[in-house]
Amino acid sequence: MSSPITFELTDGIATARPKLRVDVDAFIRQVADAVREARARGHAKLIVDTNGLEFGFETASIAARFDAATAWAEASGGKVALALVLRRDLIDPHGFTPTSAAMAGLKYMPFDDEARARAWLAGLA
Repeated sequence: MSSPITFELTDGIATARPKLRVDVDAFIRQVADAVREARARGHAKLIVDTNGLEFGFETASIAARFDAATAWAEASGGKVALALVLRRDLIDPHGFTPTSAAMAGLKYMPFDDEARARAWLAGLA
């Protein structure tokens, strides 16, 4: 992310709330930066709430979804589980990104609601 990443910590879950205008590549990088920073700070569970972002794209291509999954998995190093809060129309109904992320070693799930994202992370060991 271009500005310093700040986290709110609640019940062992770190939450980042970026606020920028982004294209697909910048979005992937910014989430990867948040994951990398959470890992460096020892946060094993991360929510990235994108409600403050202005997206400069309608939806991500399959290739971009794969790039996101692999970039976020690499940033995680197997140490950070990621819940991403997105607008419902940006969530792939076929689950390609979570499947790709799992294959790359990342526990990842998109949500359209922060409470559900938090519940999912809280349920992870």
